[in-house]
Amino acid sequence: MEISLKKYLALAGLFAVAACGSTSSGTSNASTAQPAPSQAAAGQGPGGPGTSGLLAQLSGNTLQVQGTSAQTAVTYSSTTSFTNTVSATSAAVTVGSCVMVRSSGTPSGSTPATAVTATSVAVSAPVNGSCTGGGLGGPGGGGGFGGQRPGGGTPPSGAPGNGRRGFGGGAFGKVTSTSPSGFVVESTQRGSSSTTQSVTVTTTAATTYTTAAKATAAVLKVGQCVTARGASDSSGTVAATAISIRPATNGSCSNPGGPGA
Repeated sequence: MEISLKKYLALAGLFAVAACGSTSSGTSNASTAQPAPSQAAAGQGPGGPGTSGLLAQLSGNTLQVQGTSAQTAVTYSSTTSFTNTVSATSAAVTVGSCVMVRSSGTPSGSTPATAVTATSVAVSAPVNGSCTGGGLGGPGGGGGFGGQRPGGGTPPSGAPGNGRRGFGGGAFGKVTSTSPSGFVVESTQRGSSSTTQSVTVTTTAATTYTTAAKATAAVLKVGQCVTARGASDSSGTVAATAISIRPATNGSCSNPGGPGA
């Protein structure tokens, strides 16, 4: 009996050790798997910081925005800010205002132009004293103004590029002086937040002007071009913090407001 009891106790000890080892291993595996959900939660939603394109459908506070390759749902709330691009006159161009100037033709060479003749001028107010790319036709093309673009004062993608080959003539920056024949811009060179150059802009009777005014959701209409800024969720829906609006040109948003806007 004594031998059997010793064997029994020995076997019981082995089972207890095995059980503890199993529990420890299970805990270790669970601990290893924990970071995955938190990493997923920390990730940004698809679609980047927003979307831009033609307003194809409007239902309640949900927009369907048709871009060049996809249609994206956009929602807005009472805290969403709106800007609406409207026609203006040369009086909108004042010292200190921000402008994006378009001019016809593509200058030869790669040196930025120091003088251009404007075909169109988009005017906006500075943001914190600086001219930024927000709403001036960034990726996907913005149409409104006043929103600060991440990265600061570099001109938006698709902006004139100060006359560089491939971007046409033009200028983007702050107006330093005006005259009856035009104005002078301290133009930020594309791809740089610090390199500027003085560009003399000549205007004519054919030059068109636009500016952006604060608006509400009531101005939204199917067929407009919109740029919505905001994070997107797992389904791709953008919760807009800001929406800029501008007219389409011949039913298209690929006009000088920015590529694809």
